[in-house]
Amino acid sequence: ANLSNLPQFYKQMAMAQIQAGVEQGLTDQDNADSAEAVKMQMEQMQQLMDDVDVITFGWAIDPAKKETHMDFSMTAVAGSDMAKQMEPMASVSTKYSGFLVPGAAISGNLSSVIPEDQIDQFVASLDSAEQSALTEIENDDQLQGDAARDAAKKLVEMFVDIGRNTAKTGKMDAAMSLVLKPKAMTMIAAAHVADGSEVEKAVMQIVEMAKNEPGFAAVDVKFNAGVHNGVRLHTLAMPVPEDEYSSQVFGDKLNLVIGASDDSAYVAVGTDSMDYLKKVIDSSTGSAGE
Repeated sequence: ANLSNLPQFYKQMAMAQIQAGVEQGLTDQDNADSAEAVKMQMEQMQQLMDDVDVITFGWAIDPAKKETHMDFSMTAVAGSDMAKQMEPMASVSTKYSGFLVPGAAISGNLSSVIPEDQIDQFVASLDSAEQSALTEIENDDQLQGDAARDAAKKLVEMFVDIGRNTAKTGKMDAAMSLVLKPKAMTMIAAAHVADGSEVEKAVMQIVEMAKNEPGFAAVDVKFNAGVHNGVRLHTLAMPVPEDEYSSQVFGDKLNLVIGASDDSAYVAVGTDSMDYLKKVIDSSTGSAGE
């Protein structure tokens, strides 16, 4: 799509329609943070209309290799503010290349920088999402009692704080793969965070909230189960539902591993999750910056 060839009249008409829809949505909310976040988002949308030259989507299917690939690219108008913001992205690399497993059924990587002048917008969006989530919790009839409601609110605040503080570092980096084999399935993922210990605290909060749930006694939780290559590892083993497929793939337990280091969070779930996670952590360490 060549947006630069789109007459200004049509751009203005599209923005007017988007603005009208957004304003209609805001009439049902009395939230200053939401209004401010939407204002920033509209400014970003306007910049997209003004500064984007070409947007390209690609989808390729290779029947012989049984693979499909999707690509997206965006080119900014030369000399525009967006072009200047995109310049630092030319040298962006991922710290988690080992998590992009060859032959995986699904794999993906997001590596980017957050321009300094957009960090406040990013944080404002998280603030708005936090307020919406807290309102939903307050109105959730399924949460019985103030204690459960307060615990849920605390968990939301913890995860939003992780996102907020990570955004302030000015970079995003994450990678994942889903590996499928006959009678085996493993999902692995890793992401940059501002402080890995905050992720561990959030996981502990989830476990604390779940302790009174029916069936939790059958879950085997081990915090500080080990350390590998600077990554602190914690494990959860949950009973697998009694059906033929699940037991063939996972055995009698579904194994989950959570890992954290100073500036990274890791997760692995499925067959041989601990060994697989250690393997891809080592692979990433040996090829950092790819």
